[in-house]
Amino acid sequence: MFRHPSVHVDKNTLTFFPDGTVSISTISGRIRARLCPGPFQKELLASGKRKECNLVLHPRRGRKEAFWELHIAVESQGCSGEEHLKNLKADEIMGIDVGENNIAAVSTGRIWKAGALKDKRDRYMSQRKRLQRNGSQSARQHLKKASGRERRHVTHVNNVVSKEIVQEAAKRGIKLIALEDLTHIRDHIKAGKRIRSRLHRWSFRELQEMIVYKAAAAGIRCVFLDPRYTSQTCSQCGAPGKRHKHGFRCSQCGHLAHSDLNASRNLQGLCRQLSAQGLM
Repeated sequence: MFRHPSVHVDKNTLTFFPDGTVSISTISGRIRARLCPGPFQKELLASGKRKECNLVLHPRRGRKEAFWELHIAVESQGCSGEEHLKNLKADEIMGIDVGENNIAAVSTGRIWKAGALKDKRDRYMSQRKRLQRNGSQSARQHLKKASGRERRHVTHVNNVVSKEIVQEAAKRGIKLIALEDLTHIRDHIKAGKRIRSRLHRWSFRELQEMIVYKAAAAGIRCVFLDPRYTSQTCSQCGAPGKRHKHGFRCSQCGHLAHSDLNASRNLQGLCRQLSAQGLM
């Protein structure tokens, strides 16, 4: 089953009206709805000709009703998106390093710590072990409830952090956010059972997905980059350095920095380099 089912609509099934509404043909007849674009989306819609669209379904967790989004393709006569990315300055790009000890570190210098979240998740894990050892029907019921509370708490924290990150980006005029492509990272974890259990519960993907859709609403594009060596390379001179816990020291220029901030600035630099070469 698709997570976000979509329906393709063309000019024969879709009509735009000057009053900001749209008429869509369905099997139950035509439905008229009001468009609710933000300031960036209004500017984009006015910049060119509206083309074919996609209706995308977004199920709401914990609610009976879902909602639909209309994704509109716009054909613009101006500068293409690729040409626009080539002209970006360093202060228009934000790199974001996500981690288990720090929820996120952004290249602008801000860090969201994960101490309180880790402590709470460890307490949930201890409670889960006790309930699993008990094995009674009541314990299984409490185990299910505890799992739901933990999941909701983590989602809430990720929602708050992603919202603050996008607000920070919008305030600084960021136009492109570079995120780490951490696909299959759990396949390479080499640690003890307790550390593996904690890292397998690390919800980095949920946080990144929230950043992506909140950034899109603010008119900010997100890209995923290969994060290899970003934690081992100096963001000032590009030479290899040594990382010890939260500290990073360059072996060549002596640059000292927070290890996660250094990684986020390497992502920022890599993103600017690739965008300037037209490889985004």
